[in-house]
Amino acid sequence: MKAIITIILLLIGCYVVFFSNLPDNSKIVVIVLGVISGVTANYISKIFFTDDNTKQIKQNDKKIKELKEECNKKTSQEEKEPYIQSIREYQEKNSKLYFDKGIEKFRKEPPSLKAALKDFNMAIELNPNVAEAYFYRGLVYAIKNLNEDALKDFNKAIKLNPKYIEAYRKRRELNESMGNHEEAKKDSAKALVYEGKSKYESGNYGEAIKDFDEAIKLFPDYVEAYFNRGNAKNKLGHYDDAIRDYDKAIQLDPDNAGAYFKRGNAKHELGHNDDAIKDYDMAIQLEPDYAEAYCNRGYVKKELGNYDEAIKEYDKAIQLEPDFAEAYCNRGNAKHKLDSNHEAIKDYDKAIRLKPDFTLAYNNRGLAKDELGHYNEAIKDYDQAISLKPDYAEAYYNRGNAKYALGHYDEAIKDYDMAIQLKPDDVDTYFNRGLAKNELGHYNEAIKDYDQAIRLKPDSAKAYVNRGGAKCMLGSYQEAIKDYDQAISLKPDTALAYHNRGNAKYNLGHYNEAIRDLDYAIQLKPDLTKAYTLHAKCCKKLAEEETDPIGKAALIAMAEKDERIAKELNQNQGHDLLMNCSELINQKEFKYASILLKQIIDLIPDCAEAYLYRGICKENMNNRWGALHDYKQAIRIDSTFKEAYLHCANLLMEMEDYKEASKYFTNFIELDPYTAVGYIKRAQCYRLMAENESNPTRKKELIDLAIKDEQKAESLQQQKQE
Repeated sequence: MKAIITIILLLIGCYVVFFSNLPDNSKIVVIVLGVISGVTANYISKIFFTDDNTKQIKQNDKKIKELKEECNKKTSQEEKEPYIQSIREYQEKNSKLYFDKGIEKFRKEPPSLKAALKDFNMAIELNPNVAEAYFYRGLVYAIKNLNEDALKDFNKAIKLNPKYIEAYRKRRELNESMGNHEEAKKDSAKALVYEGKSKYESGNYGEAIKDFDEAIKLFPDYVEAYFNRGNAKNKLGHYDDAIRDYDKAIQLDPDNAGAYFKRGNAKHELGHNDDAIKDYDMAIQLEPDYAEAYCNRGYVKKELGNYDEAIKEYDKAIQLEPDFAEAYCNRGNAKHKLDSNHEAIKDYDKAIRLKPDFTLAYNNRGLAKDELGHYNEAIKDYDQAISLKPDYAEAYYNRGNAKYALGHYDEAIKDYDMAIQLKPDDVDTYFNRGLAKNELGHYNEAIKDYDQAIRLKPDSAKAYVNRGGAKCMLGSYQEAIKDYDQAISLKPDTALAYHNRGNAKYNLGHYNEAIRDLDYAIQLKPDLTKAYTLHAKCCKKLAEEETDPIGKAALIAMAEKDERIAKELNQNQGHDLLMNCSELINQKEFKYASILLKQIIDLIPDCAEAYLYRGICKENMNNRWGALHDYKQAIRIDSTFKEAYLHCANLLMEMEDYKEASKYFTNFIELDPYTAVGYIKRAQCYRLMAENESNPTRKKELIDLAIKDEQKAESLQQQKQE
């Protein structure tokens, strides 16, 4: 705009001077006025026609000046630092504005190279760390045939941004024009490698490999090309080919810790764990702070069963990188393998805090909670894993297992269905879905799942055993025996297969054959209680058929011995389970605890504690009458079981049967006369009974009884304090 105004004024001046009839003095006046008008036009154009970038630069310069003045007033470096930081920020803003101005001028038709160069110089002066400014200044120099200057700028751009593909390409063109053909080839190769890496990051591994191939053709000793091609092949599962590329990278650069690390990963995928560890060793030797190498070395050691050693590796990785979520998760996995599930959960917690979308950590924390019997809590973790990754087949499978453990068989089957839909060739999912269907009595459907498990894994002895079990439930004993035969041929030390085959033979009336199978089962698993129980039944059946009195007596004696052993085993197993139930009740896992307690009662029908615990579970699940029945059953089994009296009395009191409750509190007091709680509770019962009593005499008696109990409770509490 300034140029247009100037030209117009110049034309007017020329007309006046050369073509008008004005006197000379008037012409001089016109010329002077023209000069003044030109200066005025220049000033006006600066005010009204300056571009926005220039205006902003001036404003920023003004702010920088003010900040410098304030900064100079400060004495200490600490006081100056905020101002220095602000000045730097404004300079960077101006650098960007100059760069934008330069780009605009460079892209004009025709380009204003001199003006663009001036702007790029200013951009670099204000912020010397912007690769793009060097790159475009290099382009200007190249157009002006200032090749050495252009080369320096392209070098600087690449140094600041090693992934600057266009800078490599332009430097290649420049090197080619300067006769530096080898350098040009290297630049072509480097551009191809970074293009390949971009495709790799987008998941286009095959296309990335093509770029790396071309790079290697141009520059056969380019370490990065081999290394990155190895990474892409690794992603495609071509581990042997990947290893060959890592070998070449290491041959060209023996100190390349990353190549050793990646080669170790590929070797681990091929199951060459000892060799993988050697590569991780070398990576760590070259880079002692290589946290990932420690982590992966730990992973391989965990796979080899060296859990304590693995934990040490994860400790080191975490020491080097305290925010390394994967290391916490992996350390949790190793602790889980050592049954240190509480400690494992702490590591999973930390991993999730560091990485809230860490699906594996949620899944594995669920597994640790499963091991502790915290099935409802585990399900929440599987829910979260699935919400983060809806196609996570393993999380559906694990959630199905937790629901199965809680007895929610229909819900478990839905999860197994989803897991199979996502991963149709998973043997364990078909097997476990078969178990759930078996529990629901859907034996034919269960058999179909076991059929599929066997098709996927023909050497699965447990699938044959369970299919045999389902066939037995349908009364197909001969077919079941064939499955047990197959299971035994696959795994001759499967005690359950011998037991179940013995059971099928028992049902067919082949008692002697059944005894032979049960003998094998007991030999393989001496604590298999049900084998002794069934053995006893077989002996009794044979005794019924035996005509010889001596033979009959021997068979009966054998049966009695079997029953005695079975009872002892039941008691031992029941007491072990009872300890687990106590922990589950403390954790409020009432449903699962009640399932276990039923098993205990089946094993030990006269176990008073089992009835008490089951009563507690039922009470917490709002089944009061069921709980009352179990408390009373515990008392029938053991009339000195004071805890059963107390629970029974408390429940009766909640059910507002105060008279009956007072009787049970009395029983509790008789067994434990030195505990205040019994007197306090009985006193409450008496007072509540008195409120509903219409007979004045009886009402007074009840209140007197309450006062007496309250005094006794107070006396006991004082004695306890003393």
